[in-house]
Amino acid sequence: MRDVEVAWLAGLLEGEGSFSAPPPSDPKRVRILIEMIDLDVIERVSDLVGLAYTQPSRRRENWKQSYKMTIRGHKAVEIMRSVYPFMSLRRRAQIARALAAINSKV
Repeated sequence: MRDVEVAWLAGLLEGEGSFSAPPPSDPKRVRILIEMIDLDVIERVSDLVGLAYTQPSRRRENWKQSYKMTIRGHKAVEIMRSVYPFMSLRRRAQIARALAAINSKV
């Protein structure tokens, strides 16, 4: 990704993403999750990271359709390291915890 794309993705993840340490069942697989109702934005993320998004079922009929993308494993680690310098202290702490979790299990 180009620098401007990394910065754009960091801004989006700052507001709409979450960074998770790996679950006990798969201790080396960190995760980035993003879910939103803006199809054009999730399509852009999909193009940038080269992964598909899903369209979860609506929880209520009158709610807008949302779109979800989960980035796992090496791709998530790569993105976390790329966006880290652009993130707030709280998000940096989340990323650091996730990366520390996989490093402690190697």
